[in-house]
Amino acid sequence: MSGNSTATTATATYSVEDLTRWYAGYKNGLWKNITILRSVSSIVSVIFSSLLIALIFKSKDRLSTTYHRLLLGMAISDILFSLPMATFGAMDPTDLSYILWNARGNQAICTLHGFVSKTGGLLSLCYTCSLILYYLAKVKYRKTESFIRYKLEPFFHGLPFLIVTVIGVVGLVNKNYNTVYGGCTLTPVYDPPHCEGLEDGTVREGFTIPCGRGRNKSFFGWYSSIVLMVPPFIIIIAFGMIYWSVREQEKKNGRYGAGTLNLGASTASSSNDNGRDSNTRGSARSSIGSIRSTLSSISSRFRRNSSVVGNDSNSRAVMHRAFAYAMAYFTTWIWALIGEIMTMLKVNVPMWYGYIWTIMIPLQGMFNFLVYFHPMVKSAGKKASREGKDLWYIQAFGKALLKGLGLEGCQCCTKKEKKSQSATMTEDTSAAPTASTCRRSSLFEQVLEEEKVDIDIEAAPKEEDDEFSTLDQRLEEEKVNIGIDAAPEDCGSD
Repeated sequence: MSGNSTATTATATYSVEDLTRWYAGYKNGLWKNITILRSVSSIVSVIFSSLLIALIFKSKDRLSTTYHRLLLGMAISDILFSLPMATFGAMDPTDLSYILWNARGNQAICTLHGFVSKTGGLLSLCYTCSLILYYLAKVKYRKTESFIRYKLEPFFHGLPFLIVTVIGVVGLVNKNYNTVYGGCTLTPVYDPPHCEGLEDGTVREGFTIPCGRGRNKSFFGWYSSIVLMVPPFIIIIAFGMIYWSVREQEKKNGRYGAGTLNLGASTASSSNDNGRDSNTRGSARSSIGSIRSTLSSISSRFRRNSSVVGNDSNSRAVMHRAFAYAMAYFTTWIWALIGEIMTMLKVNVPMWYGYIWTIMIPLQGMFNFLVYFHPMVKSAGKKASREGKDLWYIQAFGKALLKGLGLEGCQCCTKKEKKSQSATMTEDTSAAPTASTCRRSSLFEQVLEEEKVDIDIEAAPKEEDDEFSTLDQRLEEEKVNIGIDAAPEDCGSD
């Protein structure tokens, strides 16, 4: 808005001076607070979504799994949704500067803001549905990763983009990306207070945006129905089917379960053959071979039992993960859904509810990150417990994050650690880890990672499956057998 502050059209109801005075409290109070809170929340979400993308590309699987590709789509969608809202209201048009705090944009910028943000938001909703349907295919219909990749995944990506493209283009053609009381978005019509009494298409003097721009209530109602009803309906129905399937599997195959990954006598004997006497340990190559054999046996057994019993405990772990992603969606969007319904029913939305709505709406990216990252934090905590350390959750979080991003320090065998190790070692054990011990540790970890590929860890995350704790304990015993129990994990130089 600029220049002349009076209306030049006889039918204009209010002068700009009156409007500025009336809306001053809203502009510098409620709307300023909402704008700042929404922007801070959006920045937080963008940061966590970026971290999720970094973890995916730093992981062993990267983009080789459908799961990671869907998560990448969700993370990018959340960034598109949140980033325009992180500008502290600067993209709102100056025509509404008498209402909106920090409005510095124009209609073109507002249209860009609305298009990008709504595209990202709708894509995020669609990708959430795709992820839950992916879990449904894995658990209920027992589809293999290969089948999902080539038969289903094209639809998991294609349908969201098709829906978003149609809605986005229709919104652009009908000029429905507007704002009145903040936040450029899809609106049925541009009808701010200064347009009261003016006909559609009229540009009031001192303003640039035509009154009545984008009048299309039927399109807005159609769009709102899709956003409000379709995603939660799909998520609830799909998760219900997943839950029922897991329940039926557990009823039919209850006699399996804890023994699925039980390391039997044959496995134990292969370990014993390597010699447990610390003074007469065999060569590292012999022990590594035993570990490879053990892991191969576990992998083969895991696949065989999975095909027989439906992998019940792992299905439950996958169900828990699907539920967590569903809750990430509902925790974020339930406030907006209820708020939109209240608005459509012309029910006044309480101020406190508006604040919660504003804070929560951009945060699905953060919740998705926490769901994905939680197993890594649990793994870091369990590892610390095995080493006799007691970590706070935030400490385990930091360690897991550094490891996931490849930033974990390599200064392992420091002088301080060597002194501590020397003080606690008994006379019949060696002092600080030798170079050969470090090499054996490195070789052990390399073999372990190679063999883990054969076990469908992604389909049954070991961090969420207690049966894998037995495997972890077994592997730790094998480390002791080959003389690397005292060697730090990364074994760097002094």
